[in-house]
Order: sequence, then structure tokens, then C-alpha cells
Amino acid sequence: MPQYDLKGKVTLITGASKGIGRALTLALHQAGARIAGCALEADELRNLREALPGSYFAAVDITDYPAFAKFFQSVSERLGVPDIVIANAGVTDQTHHSLADLPVEVWRKVIEVNLTGTFITLKTVLPPMAAAGHGNIIVVTSLLGQKGYGQAHDGPYCASKFGIEGLVEVAVDEYSEQYGLNINTVFPAAMVDTGFFATWSAADRAKLAPPDVLNELVLYLSTQPPFSLTGQSINGKRWNTENDYRRNLLSTVSKTRKDD
Repeated sequence: MPQYDLKGKVTLITGASKGIGRALTLALHQAGARIAGCALEADELRNLREALPGSYFAAVDITDYPAFAKFFQSVSERLGVPDIVIANAGVTDQTHHSLADLPVEVWRKVIEVNLTGTFITLKTVLPPMAAAGHGNIIVVTSLLGQKGYGQAHDGPYCASKFGIEGLVEVAVDEYSEQYGLNINTVFPAAMVDTGFFATWSAADRAKLAPPDVLNELVLYLSTQPPFSLTGQSINGKRWNTENDYRRNLLSTVSKTRKDD
């Protein structure tokens, strides 16, 4: 993997305590970023705090707007306005109900965490990052949020991830051209060994992709200057394995800079 230098860059990560979020937290810290992370799991955050000196972690519910706004204010006062924001936190219906059998409370929880939580994150971070005139926002979605990949028994998860893709398009229209913020979504395009599969056997989980599947892609996106690669929904599996796919994305960056 190429070496990326994020020394001194303030990075805010939601859902930082486990799975993909934890893998990204460790990778970004190793690249020199100053980490601020939130999640609900206080014990896991305490372990990260001890392992990553100089970082700031807090147990925060991203669906609670006042609580998240307070967390962001603390991050800004302690570390500075983030240069990089990674909206990663998410949940799923682990019972995988059909639509007819799906409890309304399960629907509401998944939509609230995944979609409303992403909205609250964007609502909070976009104005100060725009005022700073730079920043990279990366939202972790899913293959199940791409057109043509809706999947039976994953109604609320698919709906939330489809919604996030649309929400990010709005954010790009409002903040990329005028303020230079690069806003993209990324997704593994693979089943990843996270808490989503906690009920699986150890043997079955061993067949899943590792949580660091998005590390290199996110590190790359985190280094991009203003008015660079934005408005893309990037397939992490193809980025990692297909040179042509990666080359086409990089040519998009080169063309944008040339046009500027």
C-alpha cells in the first residue's frame, strides 16, 4: 500500500470503536492524523484512547443532534475544525425480516441511525468546513445502496443506504463547487467481518473480508486538495483489485485540476 502523509490533519470518525471504523481509525492515526472519534461503546473507545495518545474519543449517539453538535464543538476546541470527516456509523436488521414481517421499530432504528445520523453529521460539519475552505468528507455506504443491488430481507438497510447516496449528492451540489469540499461515498462491495455478522460461526466469519478493506481508498481520498475528486460513489473492492477502475478515477482528478 502506498504511504500517505496526514500529519497534523484533524480527522473525525463516527462509529470509530469497531469494525471498519476502528480499522480506519488505526490507519489514519498511523498516517499521522489527529483523531477524534465517537461511538456508543465506551469501553472500546477507552481502549482506543489508551492506544492512540493525543486522540479524543467520546461516547455519542449520532442521532442526538444536540449531543453530536456538542461533541463537534469539543473536537473543534481541542484539535481544530476537522480536515477530514468519515461518516461510518451504521446498524442493520440482523434478523433480516421480510417487508411484511419487519417490525416498524426495527425500520425506524435502522433509518434513524444510518440516514438521520448521516444527515446530522453533515448538518453539523459542513458549515465550519466550508468556512475553512477545504476538507474531505467520506461517507461509508454499501453495495446494497447502489441501484440494482437492493436485496430481499434487507429493506431498512437498503433504503437507508440508497437515501445516503441521494443525501450526499445534495451535499455535493451545495458545498463542492462553491466551497471546494470533496464529498464522496465509499463501499466495500464485499461482506466484511464486522458486528453485522456477530451471530455467524468463527469458520464462516473467517471467509469474510477483513475490516481494513477500505483503508487505502479512504487514505487516498483524505489527501485530496480542494476542488478535487468529489461526487463519486467508489467501489472499494474494484479500487483494490482493478487497475483500470482506479486509473479512471485518478483521471477524473487530473481532468478536474486541469479544468481549474
